[in-house]
Amino acid sequence: ACNDRRIADIEKALQAGEECQLYPMELDHARYTLLEARKAEAVHKLEKALLIAQSGDPEVELSEAFEGVELAMQQAAEIGVSKQKLQSVEKALEVEKKKADGRVLIHQALQTMDAKLLQQALDDAQRLGLDEAETTLVRKTLDRHLLKTQAREKLDRAVAGNSIPEIRQ
Repeated sequence: ACNDRRIADIEKALQAGEECQLYPMELDHARYTLLEARKAEAVHKLEKALLIAQSGDPEVELSEAFEGVELAMQQAAEIGVSKQKLQSVEKALEVEKKKADGRVLIHQALQTMDAKLLQQALDDAQRLGLDEAETTLVRKTLDRHLLKTQAREKLDRAVAGNSIPEIRQ
């Protein structure tokens, strides 16, 4: 909002300067200042869009958030924001897309409750950049699943007539 007001003020001043025929050097300075203000606004919008995509807010549709970042990147590029800034945002966006893929894998694996799929989802999620906090649920579910499997095996051995000491091992 502050940048919007600043841009509007500069545009008014530039228009007034053109109407009263200020020196070309002063008009060039005003145009340059206007361009820099627009770049600053574009960078602000770009960073805001990236923060929304990174927020993890369940009410935010990720595909829309990613599209918002890409649109902001396109607008920033058109205005002339530095390539370095655009590349850093693009890298951050790619990381977020990978993390989103990892979250989808985890969600799908949790629905199936298959041990192999859970383990694969956990490995993939870690490879895609999800941190410990985001993989805790899968890890705990997998641990519970493995404990249940071991308990079933012990029960099956007991039912088959194996001795109790063997079962405890």
